[in-house]
Amino acid sequence: MRRRLDLAASPVGDPDVIFLDEPTKGLDPSARRALWDVVQRLVRQGTTVLLTTQYLEEADVLADSVTVLSAGRVVASGTADELKSRIGHRSVSVTVRGADDRERAVAALRRAGLAPAHEDDGLVLTMPVQDSTAVAHVVRATDEAGVDLAGLTLSEPSLYSVYMALNHSDDARQGCPDTAQRLRRRAAAGPVHDAAARSPRPQRTQLPPVRRW
Repeated sequence: MRRRLDLAASPVGDPDVIFLDEPTKGLDPSARRALWDVVQRLVRQGTTVLLTTQYLEEADVLADSVTVLSAGRVVASGTADELKSRIGHRSVSVTVRGADDRERAVAALRRAGLAPAHEDDGLVLTMPVQDSTAVAHVVRATDEAGVDLAGLTLSEPSLYSVYMALNHSDDARQGCPDTAQRLRRRAAAGPVHDAAARSPRPQRTQLPPVRRW
């Protein structure tokens, strides 16, 4: 309730810009959707909203322009569709049943020419693929290694795959300069759109009020 009250008070004074710092953190799905509706209404009314979030689906739904940060530095910027087309990819995710299975699966998938990545101590391995035929290679590689999979999914390009490509490849996490530089060159290619430029506002002779929430 406090978050919704604060957000409801933000437009008072007709500000040109509103800063929202992770406004939906800790909210249940229903309250989060309600806040999304409020943010979208503010944008339709001409307010530029600068929003920070750790929820990638939230950025995909709300943002005209997305900026990805890593270690305090901008590594990619553009619309969600631009980032997904330039950097994103189809991916296959497999869930293993334990740490031993994870290590054997990683080794088997690498031998098959794939590049699995996972969070520290995580049991979900995610790897980029060109098309759905890679699913068969994943199943064959893990089966030959004697790994009993708990789950397998094929995902279309998303901001999650963009984030994984920029921040969670094994080479990038180990500080491999060639991989990190290549990913950043790909991220830098193409046009970049400024969200503020997409919300035209009338000229004013004084600085507009800015509210931070």
